[in-house]
Amino acid sequence: MRGACRFDIPAKNPDKLAPFYRDVFGWKTKVSRGYHMFRPPNSITGGLDTKVKAPVIYVEVADIAAKLGEVERAGGRVVTPKTHIGEGLGYYAYFADTEGNVIGLWSQH
Repeated sequence: MRGACRFDIPAKNPDKLAPFYRDVFGWKTKVSRGYHMFRPPNSITGGLDTKVKAPVIYVEVADIAAKLGEVERAGGRVVTPKTHIGEGLGYYAYFADTEGNVIGLWSQH
């Protein structure tokens, strides 16, 4: 069983927000293609994302398309279909559960 693999925190201005998390938690960010990523010690990776409206938890799955089908059969809805992140970075998708919570899916393939 796979579990939570990363999280995103909404950021209107990641350059200004990154020092807050550095100062409060000691999280150093690495910027890649405009995305601020951090790996807290003994934790999953996280990032500051200008595209999300609320914090998002990502669950690692083997097959995003199959999992989105399960989501829909269970009464949820696809918010963002399977999307390629970049070479070697995998894919993501967003779905809303039956109460409207948006959750991310991530897969290497």
